[in-house]
Formats: sequence, structure tokens, C-alpha cells
Amino acid sequence: MKEKSSSLKLRPASTATLLALAAVGIALTTLLVVSIAIKIALLVVAALLLFTTGIFLALVIARPKPSRNS
Repeated sequence: MKEKSSSLKLRPASTATLLALAAVGIALTTLLVVSIAIKIALLVVAALLLFTTGIFLALVIARPKPSRNS
């Protein structure tokens, strides 16, 4: 019976956290930008990152768990 290392168990959570933090960071940088067009582009990128984070978490949660017998 193989045991997974703890780093493999934490990888999905850390990836989702990094994606969410990147989205928040990009959204906060829009406060420093003067141009409206650049603000809109940055907010679109931040929204796409949050969307990707949601999809990633949904896939991780929906992943079938391996049976204990194998």
C-alpha cells in the first residue's frame, strides 16, 4: 500500500491559493493605474484567474478518491 507524501496532498490547495492571490494582486494594482483601458484589461485578467481558480478547485474536489483496497 503506497502512501502519498504530504507535499502531494497540499499541492492542489497551494496552487489554488496562489491563483487567488495573483488575482487579488492584479486587481489591487488597478488602483495605481490611471488609464481606464489598462484598468479594464487588468480586471479581466483578474477575473479569468479567479474563474480558473474555481474550475481548478471544482476538479480537485470532484476527483475520484482511490479505493483503500488497492
